[in-house]
Amino acid sequence: MHLTKKFTILCLLIFCSFQMGFACCAGEQLRVFPSSDHIAQNPIFLVEFSGIKPNLKKYKRIYLKDQKGKQINLEIIEGYGNSERITNRQQYDYQDRFVLLKPEKKLARNAVVSMVVETGMEIDARMKIEIERLQKKSWKVKFKSDKRDPILGPEITAKYHGHFNSSASGHSIRLNMQAMDNYTYVPSFPANFTEERKLKYPRKPEMLIELKDEAGNKYIYPLSDGSFSLSNGACYRNFKLPNRIKEGEIMRYRFEARLMDFSGNISKDTRLIKINIKNKKREKRKKVTINGVDYYHDNSGCNNKLGPTTVSMDGASWINVGSKNNCTYLDVYLAVNSMDGKDEDLKAQKLVTDDFLKQNIPNPANKKTIINYYLAPDSKNAILKITDVSGRTVQSIPLPENGHQQVHVDCSEMSVGIYFYTLMVEGQIKETRKMILE
Repeated sequence: MHLTKKFTILCLLIFCSFQMGFACCAGEQLRVFPSSDHIAQNPIFLVEFSGIKPNLKKYKRIYLKDQKGKQINLEIIEGYGNSERITNRQQYDYQDRFVLLKPEKKLARNAVVSMVVETGMEIDARMKIEIERLQKKSWKVKFKSDKRDPILGPEITAKYHGHFNSSASGHSIRLNMQAMDNYTYVPSFPANFTEERKLKYPRKPEMLIELKDEAGNKYIYPLSDGSFSLSNGACYRNFKLPNRIKEGEIMRYRFEARLMDFSGNISKDTRLIKINIKNKKREKRKKVTINGVDYYHDNSGCNNKLGPTTVSMDGASWINVGSKNNCTYLDVYLAVNSMDGKDEDLKAQKLVTDDFLKQNIPNPANKKTIINYYLAPDSKNAILKITDVSGRTVQSIPLPENGHQQVHVDCSEMSVGIYFYTLMVEGQIKETRKMILE
């Protein structure tokens, strides 16, 4: 009987592993970004669900419907995922779980739209529930057409999470990036959130991150809370991280990262993400005696050192992004200098010698806005000139201090519309940017 019980448990564990989360995991949810309640007139949507990309191509139709019943077709934006056709599970294209959609024409301002999927085919119960849930979501077309590029900050940090000691084993690398958009897409609160919970767990802006590998393949991920994850597990997979590698072997990943907003605009700057993964140094088994019984604790799967720590590897500095009690057989390292190599070095040199102007924050603005700028040490007689679309000067603000500075602009007396602000040094135009007042 004892053996039968053990055999039954073993069979259940094997069944769980083959089900890849369908039996032992809570199940996936279909996610759509932006999850905020508002969009621009020229939006794009990221839909995430396992196998969503090939399934959407099979479905009869997918479209947006506004409050008046008007329908706008949605098109799939191609070009993300492996370039070659995937033929088996060993070559599983993890980007099949992400699909980018865009409406075939510009949306009307202040319209309220929802996403409708007509399947025209038999689908499983889980997918049916998720599609019905999706169709209850709506967005208000709040913003005008967005044609300005988002801004990607210089700093990249990461943290590695791994667990192989349960039926739902898996691991992920969570990367954090600085990002700024012209519009703020903030996820709405769940209906059951109290005012206290809203203060304790505030919503943060969402965007998208585009990665390009050395083979030229592009991948797209949601950038929520300023972070995204490369994950491979029994219940959730969006990237093929290795579960095991040979001792002494190093897996290397190199991506060019660009920021994408929810109108499909791409940041002009790229950031280089370099990740090295290697077999963790195994610790010896330790004998622990409890109540006269010997137990052997193999700590080879847990990193008990506080991270992150900087190490030298391949003649360069890397940060071990593992953390305390991180149960895994792998060590993961992120390149310390995650900027884009020589091009960024040259740009950094230019920034400290030339005058430059940054995008105002927030944009669109209301009564006040902040403009950051830089004036070289030898720059004199600098002013910030604000003009309307007709070229009429609305404000002229002296900039007496050199270096990295910022100016607070009072817009309360200015009408709603489009304006241009120009950095001028000794009568010469250095840079001009556009801002919007709402």
